Amino acid sequence: MMLRVCTWNINLGLRLDDILEAISKQRDFAGLDLLALQEASVHGSRQDGDAIASVLGRGYECHQVAAQTVRGHVQANALIWNRPHVKVERAGHLQLPRARGGALLAQQRNAVVVEGAADNHSLLAYSLHLDIFGAEHKQAQLAHVLQDRDARPSADITVVAGDLNLYHLSRWPSWSKL
Repeated sequence: MMLRVCTWNINLGLRLDDILEAISKQRDFAGLDLLALQEASVHGSRQDGDAIASVLGRGYECHQVAAQTVRGHVQANALIWNRPHVKVERAGHLQLPRARGGALLAQQRNAVVVEGAADNHSLLAYSLHLDIFGAEHKQAQLAHVLQDRDARPSADITVVAGDLNLYHLSRWPSWSKL
């Protein structure tokens, strides 16, 4: 079984028109099973995830959850799925641990979580956006996601997709440590 997954930090949807155009024109997006979005927002009264799902086609559905507001823009994570291939039974979110420290460190991060099935295989999928503050804190946030996974019924397929914010690390940790 092949599951086509893409993850994209869309930078608060500030260039949403360009994103929608790219999705409509680039054939790599056609037939995606899951699209994990980070920094999705709301434009007008419409969530970015819903706008993107509609461009992907009639068979796509979205679950988007706001984490915080940044410079007047909603910052959210979203998961978009292709209903003919992915049957979602439950969609929700998981709050990630906050960094300790001043107000800037108190940003809220979350992960969107969906449970369901893909081609008769049970599926658990996360779209997450880890914080920018240090490797130890990122490890704690990812460990929280893995603890959540372990607390749920076992799934044949687990997808953890998102923005891990590794660019702020002077020395990247090994994946085995994350």
